[in-house]
Amino acid sequence: PSNARRTLRGICSRTYSKELVVEKYFAGIGARSTPKWALDMCQRICVDVMNEEGYILRSGGAKGADTAFEKGAERSNIFTASSAKFSDLRDEYTKIAKKHHPAWYKLSAYVRFLMMRNVMILLGPDESEPRSELVVCWTSKGAVTGGTGHSLRVAQEYEIPVVNIAKFGDKEEQVDYDEVVASVRKIIKEGG
Repeated sequence: PSNARRTLRGICSRTYSKELVVEKYFAGIGARSTPKWALDMCQRICVDVMNEEGYILRSGGAKGADTAFEKGAERSNIFTASSAKFSDLRDEYTKIAKKHHPAWYKLSAYVRFLMMRNVMILLGPDESEPRSELVVCWTSKGAVTGGTGHSLRVAQEYEIPVVNIAKFGDKEEQVDYDEVVASVRKIIKEGG
């Protein structure tokens, strides 16, 4: 009995001493045509800020900004067309994706799937995981266009803050990396 008590006490003390860890996610997305200087910046933001702050990248694995974020991220959930399945996407995501695309009925089934996958990147694959707390991206001239634009419209509705690197300037010499990082850190400090 005394050994049993000691064992039980040991199990209880280990259980209660563990901290509850809540995973933090961010969406790292952007245009396939992202210029090299901005790709480098996407990767550096992961290395310099997001990894340090304990964030897990959610992205779509597309060439361009998505893969640049992935190269810099220590931990990631990459939702590529081949890794995610239609069955993984909740019906709610179809409604949200449809609502935020101006020409939903003109899209092929595959492109509709990609738009639903964009919603999953922002809101999480299911209700057990939290939403992405922020979006870091690059779009041409900071415009809300293409697949990334779709994600940005969803982010706006769900009040997920966005840092679009292109909003700081169109050319490398116009963009102050420290200013971009300060914007990301400000959102993190404010709690997304």
